[in-house]
Amino acid sequence: MAFILKTLCKETVLGNSGFYFTQLCADLNAYCRTPWHKWKAALKHDYFKTPWTWSTATTLATWGLLFLTLIQTIASVLQLQK
Repeated sequence: MAFILKTLCKETVLGNSGFYFTQLCADLNAYCRTPWHKWKAALKHDYFKTPWTWSTATTLATWGLLFLTLIQTIASVLQLQK
């Protein structure tokens, strides 16, 4: 089976002028060369494989921000009392 796949396109020449998706491929390659897009894809692939991890991360971030807001509110109230 591997031999068939390896020899499927043997001696096939595909010029840029006759390929319908030449510009799309060039744009996609340029997009993939950007480091930010590589990092984002790696982060999604390694850490956020399922929707549950997204919801867990979102919930933790929400609780963290709520906690920090509460601390800021308490600090502001205590400063006004002085």
